[in-house]
Amino acid sequence: MNKFWFDEDLRDLKKATSFKEIGVVALRVQSRMPYDLMQVCGPISSGGHGSIEKNLDYFHRVIKMLSENNDCVYDQLPLEDAIRCVVDLLDDKFTPKDLLMDIYLPLFESGKIKKLYFIHGWESSKGAKWEHNKGKELGIEIIYLPKDFI
Repeated sequence: MNKFWFDEDLRDLKKATSFKEIGVVALRVQSRMPYDLMQVCGPISSGGHGSIEKNLDYFHRVIKMLSENNDCVYDQLPLEDAIRCVVDLLDDKFTPKDLLMDIYLPLFESGKIKKLYFIHGWESSKGAKWEHNKGKELGIEIIYLPKDFI
């Protein structure tokens, strides 16, 4: 966990019952961070390395490597357990669009994220494709990481 995530944030994520509640926590954490943030994008629940666990492990390693050179990486991984819980809660009412609109759109529209790093294979993820299109639409710099980045 990095210095921008507080215990209160993690507690609120455990209590979240909607993507909007997760989005509030995500923005609160982002508000503590400096401008000129970067964020990693790529497959988590679909595509990538074939499982959520493997995709999250790869995300974690990429975020760690980027953070070693720059502590301005917005680490969205603490959101993942809460997202999975809300998906399970919603069951057949779950729509990926709601997740993207309630959590990631406000983060992107904040103006604090200046670069999106796309891990190799991002095209296999519907969410990452949305992030790519939204990033371009909002004028966020897009960087494609090579397959052998880590």
